Amino acid sequence: MKKKFSLFLSIVFACTGAQTLAQQWTLTPYPQQALLIEWQHPNMQRNERIGDALIAKPTGQPKSISGVGNIAVGNGGKATATANKSLSIQISTARLQILAAFDSGHIRGFRIAMPDSMQWYGGGERTLPMNRRGQRIPLYNNAHYGYELNADELNYSVPFIISLNGYALLFNNPAKGYMDFGKTTPGVLEIAFESGNLNMLLIPGNTAAQLLERYAQLTGKQPLPPRWALGNFVSRFGYRSQQQVQDVVAKMKADNFPMDALVIDIFWFGDSIKGTLGNLDWMNRSKWPTPDSLLQSLRQQNINPILVTEPFFLKGTKQFANSQPYLATTKSGEPYMLTKFYFGYGGLLDLFKPEARQWFWQFYKQQTDKGVAGWWGDLGEPENHPEDLYHNLQSLGIQRKVAANEVHNIYGHMWSKMLYENWRKSYPNQRLFFLNRAGFAGSQRYSIFPWTGDVNRSWGGFQAQLPNLQSMSLSGIPYIHSDAGGFSNTPENDQELYVRWIQMAAFSPIFRPHGTAFGDLEAGVNDLPSEPTFKDDPYKSIARNYIRLRYQLHPYLYTLAWEASSKGKPLIRPMFFSNHNDTVLMQATQQYMFGPSFLVAPVTEKNKTTQRVYLPEGNWYNFHTNELQSGKQWIETAAPLHQMPLFVKAGSIVPMWHAGATAPNLTAYNPKGLLDLKLYPGVAANKGYIYDDDGKNPLVLQQKEAHQLLQWQYSATDNSITLHIKAVNWPTHFTRNLLLHFPGNASHPFAMQNAVCNVNGKSMPFFANRTTQGWLELPLAFTGKPLTIVFTKKP
Repeated sequence: MKKKFSLFLSIVFACTGAQTLAQQWTLTPYPQQALLIEWQHPNMQRNERIGDALIAKPTGQPKSISGVGNIAVGNGGKATATANKSLSIQISTARLQILAAFDSGHIRGFRIAMPDSMQWYGGGERTLPMNRRGQRIPLYNNAHYGYELNADELNYSVPFIISLNGYALLFNNPAKGYMDFGKTTPGVLEIAFESGNLNMLLIPGNTAAQLLERYAQLTGKQPLPPRWALGNFVSRFGYRSQQQVQDVVAKMKADNFPMDALVIDIFWFGDSIKGTLGNLDWMNRSKWPTPDSLLQSLRQQNINPILVTEPFFLKGTKQFANSQPYLATTKSGEPYMLTKFYFGYGGLLDLFKPEARQWFWQFYKQQTDKGVAGWWGDLGEPENHPEDLYHNLQSLGIQRKVAANEVHNIYGHMWSKMLYENWRKSYPNQRLFFLNRAGFAGSQRYSIFPWTGDVNRSWGGFQAQLPNLQSMSLSGIPYIHSDAGGFSNTPENDQELYVRWIQMAAFSPIFRPHGTAFGDLEAGVNDLPSEPTFKDDPYKSIARNYIRLRYQLHPYLYTLAWEASSKGKPLIRPMFFSNHNDTVLMQATQQYMFGPSFLVAPVTEKNKTTQRVYLPEGNWYNFHTNELQSGKQWIETAAPLHQMPLFVKAGSIVPMWHAGATAPNLTAYNPKGLLDLKLYPGVAANKGYIYDDDGKNPLVLQQKEAHQLLQWQYSATDNSITLHIKAVNWPTHFTRNLLLHFPGNASHPFAMQNAVCNVNGKSMPFFANRTTQGWLELPLAFTGKPLTIVFTKKP
């Protein structure tokens, strides 16, 4: 039976000289039991709805209360307004108190009661502790070069927060603002914005997993990535010539590193860092003599080229004059020229104008038609966005000029939307990869793959990634990742730091080592290549082993991508993601789950060879040794340089690529080929999915014949293990060979080498002749009909 609660709102109207004005609450029911709560008054200025995070349609009509009365608000809810201007709302699963709604003319927001037990998570990119209680975080996308721990304002402000008390809140307003979680006034959460519609979407839910799934249903899900996006990226800041690109690729191949993509930074459109934004063409043909053939050559080697772009157009560049009609303006309507911009003198593209978006798109199409496979959007906060700069939002029905601060946090979001919508029209058979640095709530639906910005290449920068990646994952952004190895200019070539970062990156959504290394271009800049081929042994070999392990785990990783696209689940999941009952999980923030099966505990301190890890309830296998350990305890585990602590939940099946350890790239992966299934037996029941498709078609989830989806269920007793495998979706007349692996020396619930096996009631032998480290094998052929595999302990 669902629990009920009372949602109380007492209104305090703090608008000078306006105490007699009628204040109005509007309540609108939405799917997922959500309720949109809006507050306004007749004299409220700059009150337009600009945010577009919420794309679900209401399930009922809006109902307003401006005086005393009672109304039903949908989803079984009830609202009662009283003479003292309080408002109580009853809805499912949790209790919320809004203490005040206010508008000072310069700032407007809500004050919400925050009981002593309440914790809040999310809110976008921060390297503060994950629990926001006691913090005050700005809502203003902002680049922070060389950041480490305790950065409160970074590139991605997402006004979506999760309470472990049974609900989440989305504030669909892209204006500059803040969230104060009791830092200024203990016990009060205050959220405020400089302008825009004052609204709050209440989403009930029992766990972070359920809340994020409902949030994705309301704001949109991440499309499936192109398969190659889950491979190894070759990347640095930056390649300065065609020959250098070719040399790096050749060296990576010679050292047997698999690779699927190569990222070309700003030197494709100029020879210097400053003064080149706005060229958007291969400017130096002595350094890039045949760029079209370079792109085609990379594609022929199954390496997907990615080019960087920025929305700034500087004086003296090829497109500066042509950009003038499309730039953001002064209040009087003249193109706004940035005079204090690091990269030079010029303007910012007004991506809120449809004609500006289409003009910008032509440059993407030109290079995509020549062979570019994906795109990188940099500086999209925007990095330089003065408050006296104005945008044209007439296409959104807003006739006045809109100041920069009012739309700052949605600028990068509009860029992603522009690219996604045009890509879908021009390349309907290709999935988009867009590496971006800034966005808003809902940006995930535009096929974004954001990174955490220009992190310091230091242990402090590395340590900052754990709260950052987990917080962004709880903010509905599933493909967040970091510049593996660190980005910023540093003098020390710390190869231990590099290897430890690579180990973690192998268990993150995107694997992309990237750092500052451009030779002798600029005095004082250290040339530290970010590609693993330039590291010394044993560091190079360790990095190679983890990259190849990532390729072996590709079917597992690709299934996580399906979970993000179908269920709204992030790939990186904080330990409490599915379980709020074990309070220790909220303290175990130096580790995370990568999908449902892998517990990842990165080593983030220099010269450290052991790691303290919390194992949740159940049993856990050490991935490196297959040793089984009991959960619900802290352990000290070995962490030599060549091994990051990694555990697998007992009762899991991990799908693996049979040939992944030697694959040159993901093009070699065959979705019809042999699939390894590694079974980690235990006593607890478990279930999960295995997903596959061609890795290219954007519409596979709508096409029954185009994708494979298996569901497995595991159970055990003291004397038997039962594994059910059934098709949720299976192409007609299709057979896929499976090779089930299981450890013969497992002791829970019994030693499997002493078991007998039957499949669908028929005796079936399993084999030890191809085992490694005690793993046994059982070949299976799946045709779409259910399989029941039973292992029974011999008497």
